[in-house]
Amino acid sequence: MDNRLAKAFVGIIELRDEYTSTHSKNVAKYSLQLGKGLQLDKTTLNNLRFAALLHDIGKIAVPDAILHKTTTLTEDEFIEVKRHSIVGARAVKQANFNDAIILGIRYHHEFFNGNGYPEGLKGEGIPLISRIIAVADAFDAMTSKRPYREAFSHKKAIKELENCAGSQFDPKIVDVFVELFVDSQMSLN
Repeated sequence: MDNRLAKAFVGIIELRDEYTSTHSKNVAKYSLQLGKGLQLDKTTLNNLRFAALLHDIGKIAVPDAILHKTTTLTEDEFIEVKRHSIVGARAVKQANFNDAIILGIRYHHEFFNGNGYPEGLKGEGIPLISRIIAVADAFDAMTSKRPYREAFSHKKAIKELENCAGSQFDPKIVDVFVELFVDSQMSLN
């Protein structure tokens, strides 16, 4: 796997949207901390790092008017946004990234209860890398100011993760995230 290629993709993200760049770097940082907390092997951690950094690369195909909209998305606009995980997976596949990274990107919006997208995968049928990214992605999204809402406090975001454990998120991963947060081992800034 070519580190230079991943950096090029991250550069594309940065050119398109500064928020997405910072978000991707934060998601990668949180994901790696979670991966280490889960005692994942070096190869899996490396795949996790690339997948987390590139999880939103497919947003380059989402029109700016939708990506930066300050009001509620219409159903058609939301369908357009949901395509980003498939578009991103295709992009990294064409760049010859491995299957773990491709699947990590494709399925990072699947819900533990099967109500996510793009395919409605459920539980441990969702790749582990995707389940980790889902928690890290949600935490960073909640604690970041968005065009349509103010940032949540870390405490409020943690509470939301706990409330959605078992439905949206893998409860084991949420438990590790909370444990790392409470033990102050997780760098949140």
